[in-house]
Amino acid sequence: SKKLLDAGNDTEFFERNEGEPEIIQRKTIEELNQKLIDDINNFKSEGFDSVSIITKSKKQATDLYFQLKDKIDATLVDYVENENITGVTIVPVYMAKGLEFDAVMIYDVSENNYSTNYDKGLLYIACTRAMHKLSLYHTSKLTHFLQ
Repeated sequence: SKKLLDAGNDTEFFERNEGEPEIIQRKTIEELNQKLIDDINNFKSEGFDSVSIITKSKKQATDLYFQLKDKIDATLVDYVENENITGVTIVPVYMAKGLEFDAVMIYDVSENNYSTNYDKGLLYIACTRAMHKLSLYHTSKLTHFLQ
């Protein structure tokens, strides 16, 4: 997450003793979605109570939900009633601000999806939602913010 902040930012960080974030690339959307499903199953078997796939937009979240809904038990979050969300969720980043999840999977961290300074801020918000595990997924060129 530090990589996404501008130089001179005086944000204070606290250390988490978890593994480094994983950046995962697949050649096709189908392969990427299968990797998401496999990783979700692994996270659940590791005992994570809350796993969230964070997308950049509501449209992307909705599209992904309909691609995966017959393969995994997930909830599309379009309204947050409380801050204690469990299970597997698919949520656009603007809905994720202020929430935390055991495992966060950020969908499509490509240059096409995250290229502006505004996008950089959204990516920072998404990355900082993870309490224990952070994985970032893409099929095309990785955003320059993560290189």
